Amino acid sequence: MASYASIFLNDKEVFSYRNEVHSEVNYFFSPSDRVEIVGQEAIKYAHGYFALEDYDEDELEALEVIAYQASAEVVRDRLTVLGYGMKIVEDVFVEMRQILLESSQRTVEYLAEMESDSDHQVYVQQSKQSLRYYQELTFPQWLEDVKTHLSEKAGMEVPDQRDLGVLDLFESMDQRVVMRLLSEVAAPGDIFTLDLTELSEGGWLDGDISVITGPDIDGKPNAGPPIVITEGRFDARVLQESIKLLKPHLAGYVRFLDYDVGNEGGAAAAVRMVKSFAAAGIANPVLALFDNDSAAREAVLGFGTINLPRHFRIMHYPDLGFASSYPTLGPQGSVDMDVNGLAGSIELYLGRDVLSREDGSLLPVQWKGYMGKIKAYQGEILDKSAVQKAFERKLDTANKTPGALAAQDWSGILSIIDALMDALSRSFD
Repeated sequence: MASYASIFLNDKEVFSYRNEVHSEVNYFFSPSDRVEIVGQEAIKYAHGYFALEDYDEDELEALEVIAYQASAEVVRDRLTVLGYGMKIVEDVFVEMRQILLESSQRTVEYLAEMESDSDHQVYVQQSKQSLRYYQELTFPQWLEDVKTHLSEKAGMEVPDQRDLGVLDLFESMDQRVVMRLLSEVAAPGDIFTLDLTELSEGGWLDGDISVITGPDIDGKPNAGPPIVITEGRFDARVLQESIKLLKPHLAGYVRFLDYDVGNEGGAAAAVRMVKSFAAAGIANPVLALFDNDSAAREAVLGFGTINLPRHFRIMHYPDLGFASSYPTLGPQGSVDMDVNGLAGSIELYLGRDVLSREDGSLLPVQWKGYMGKIKAYQGEILDKSAVQKAFERKLDTANKTPGALAAQDWSGILSIIDALMDALSRSFD
């Protein structure tokens, strides 16, 4: 007898898989997401495999559902950093639409050659309607149709479990693509529940539901979490600890190069590291994250005309709005100027609360050596060591003091994390 694993969105089933749990679920659920739902709360998930009217009140109170739960925002973020951006979803849509379009065309042509009666005419009209639908269907329109389908299911007291509606376009599709779609059209706070109870009851899990163990290494299509190469130990620490603080659900989904095991720091060293990773055939997505300054821009020229693997990405920290008019010190004295691309080391992104002196003024950028290859001066924040220590105190306060985070400035770090996620979402474009 067939058994199903079901995905619920806000307690309404929207998708199901038959007789197995695919390893792909490791991409959007982690061990910490496992929940055991019991009693009355479990009833909303139980209609798929229990005839509730056959159970008395005591039996319903003892009902248990084995599931994993995460918000749409969490699922979307995890899939994004693992290379599943909306570009992949659109590519799959285009391919599947073409397949169904050709199938509908063949059906219409076949029916045209058959003898006609009233039932036949109804079928012909339905087939022509289906053909027109796929001929006119665009990706944005389909996304709206998916939203409508989910909204209609949410309004049903007990929706038809196997009615995929417009989601039939993705039936039997890689679950990572399906969940990336669903997490995109859902509201950020909506809750996804993967219900494994029926599979467990049916013996498909062999009594073991520990198959969900975090991001897997299966080579389909990527070989595990992305590796981020920064210019040095402090950059890696800042981003790693910031992700734990600001987006904890991604902590196990992004790996930073460990500089504590003797790896050399600096922009030039990061370039060499990327080249060595490419030469070694590293299968993980690799993102080299460079400072937004002159030294890094000159170092990146070292890639020359090398064709890196398509799952390698090179990027600089994004521009900062307030850095477009920032105090600087140089031969011309104190001048406010745009330091984006010239002095954008990680320190500049640690927040105004870290960069501000007691009188409220910002620590200036001091101009250093001239970079001949790009014809620009290299800038560096004044008293970098003090800025780094101030950030460590800020981080400690955020982790230990409830409510402190809301009063701190994390906008610069968040801009880096957003840019990092966007780059990783296109790992396989």
